[in-house]
Amino acid sequence: MSIKTYHICEFGTVCQEGDLFNKDGSYPYKNVVCLEEKKFRSLREFILKSQNPDILNTPTFSLFSKNGHERIKVGQHVGVIETPSRIRLEILPKVYLKDTDESVIKTKKIFLKMLRCLKDSPFKNLSSAHLDAQPDFPILEVFISTFVKECESLLNKSIRSDYVLVEDNLNFVRGKLLVHQNIKYNFINKMKFYCEFSEFIINTPQNRILKTTLLKLLGKTRTRKNFNSLNRLISNFDSVDASMDILKDLIDSKKICNNNNLYLPYKNILVWCEVFLTNKSFVNFSGDASNTAMLFPMWRIFQDYVTSVFRKHAKGFIVKTIDPSCFLINKHIDSSYSQIKPDLVFDMDTDTGPVRVIIDIKWKLIDQKESGKKNYNLKTSDLYQIFAYGKKYPSIEGEAPPRLVLLYPSSPDFDQNLDHFLYEDGLRLDVVPFDLDGDPNVQVEKILELLKQP
Repeated sequence: MSIKTYHICEFGTVCQEGDLFNKDGSYPYKNVVCLEEKKFRSLREFILKSQNPDILNTPTFSLFSKNGHERIKVGQHVGVIETPSRIRLEILPKVYLKDTDESVIKTKKIFLKMLRCLKDSPFKNLSSAHLDAQPDFPILEVFISTFVKECESLLNKSIRSDYVLVEDNLNFVRGKLLVHQNIKYNFINKMKFYCEFSEFIINTPQNRILKTTLLKLLGKTRTRKNFNSLNRLISNFDSVDASMDILKDLIDSKKICNNNNLYLPYKNILVWCEVFLTNKSFVNFSGDASNTAMLFPMWRIFQDYVTSVFRKHAKGFIVKTIDPSCFLINKHIDSSYSQIKPDLVFDMDTDTGPVRVIIDIKWKLIDQKESGKKNYNLKTSDLYQIFAYGKKYPSIEGEAPPRLVLLYPSSPDFDQNLDHFLYEDGLRLDVVPFDLDGDPNVQVEKILELLKQP
């Protein structure tokens, strides 16, 4: 049975068919997905069961009613979910604003490119090549094909066996006799011995996790190539059992990898396995192991991507990321209080001498035409935050105050730098766009050239 993929971007709305159509049949809103009533109810139930209550974080999805109709609001998270009723919803970054195949493909490529830089994730080898050959290639299949390549690389280095503690009822004593269990199982048959012993086998926690992941993905994939590759990989694990306790085996596997360098090839694969088996998605949304929910906070993806780009392309600069060396409160009961942590800090030479640069990265859409009361859609809290960084973060001794930068994603409504904002005491703020579709090196050079100017 085929599965239909629906596309939406952050802060979009999911509704039932017919809810949002005008009387003439036209479609009045953008960024909306309309589902049949049965599919909508299924998605609603899936969300209610899978979303964990967390008052400290923005929910991944929220339910609301308007004009007597229930609707689902998507939060600031991107990725893919797949429900038991075979609904696949791909949530894309909000740079996707046009309902065209070309726009969807372009946005998927940008998303995958940025996801490679996400910290504490296994996505560094993600490829968007599938999208060139097959434009409607689902994001989930990209994840699966990348995982398959990781597993094939591991098999080329050979699957590791290890000594594992085994308990069994034997005809002879081997290892340690377990007296309590021996009395329990062999009270009548004195010819048996219940023992605990070490055995060198392939059925280790990490291999059980790997096989369990392969089996799950075999039931998830919808492409013949991935299906055949997964079957071929599973055949290499005939002597390995599927995990009966996934969380325990994951914990044991991590301990083994951290304490034994021979298992380093397993390290990245086990992170992939954790993502697939537990639906670990860096947000308060998980779902059970039979479903798929791979969702990620877009602000974090953007921040990690821009940080990675600056560290790679800002040649000659020592770029500090999330620098916690300063405090908002200098002293409170003999200690500093409330750390301030700019996203990027580095020193550079300008036309007027050396200066310290502080960059704060924000994932928000700015409108360069809204210069009146809307203030370009800039949040006042962002202006306060960067001002605090400029006042509290030390400038280079004897030199000009720090140069402040708010960096936002570029869009059709924000494709050029805003005019300078001047605070007190010569403190200056630049608000600049970062083109996600452009050459990263060019983007960094443009920002550095701007900062060199007086």
